[in-house]
Amino acid sequence: MAASAAAFLATAAGAQTVEFRGGGYVSVPTSTACQNAGWPPGSFYMNMLYRPANVGSNGSLSRLSFFFQHFAMNYSVQGDLTKTFKPVTGGGLRSSQYGYPKFVKMKKTGMTPRNVTAASQWVVLSGEIKGLDGVRGCQTGFRGTLPRRPF
Repeated sequence: MAASAAAFLATAAGAQTVEFRGGGYVSVPTSTACQNAGWPPGSFYMNMLYRPANVGSNGSLSRLSFFFQHFAMNYSVQGDLTKTFKPVTGGGLRSSQYGYPKFVKMKKTGMTPRNVTAASQWVVLSGEIKGLDGVRGCQTGFRGTLPRRPF
């Protein structure tokens, strides 16, 4: 019994948040919905933060945050990001915090390494968002290179 308790404590102590931070961009297509919401066509630089689900002590949500010069966005997906659109919970922060409507969805289009683990030192992640910043009809792509950050 004491051996199993010691093993449990060692595992719990060894579990830590696994987080990747770096830079990337959102690519906004020519879209009336995007433009009407203030997103002109083009690519926009951002800082990114990614916490993959079920790695270390991260829990069951994959979390992806975008930090622009004057505002931020956060998207959380149950489980791993997949190549199929999944509903997100999340929201943005400008002069106040706001939540996203239920139609917002996200998927990955590529990720290196294919399987992120607690030993991964970096991630290159690309994907698409339907409903960028809660705007119905604004579908965009994103890509980022994210080195691991220790805690």
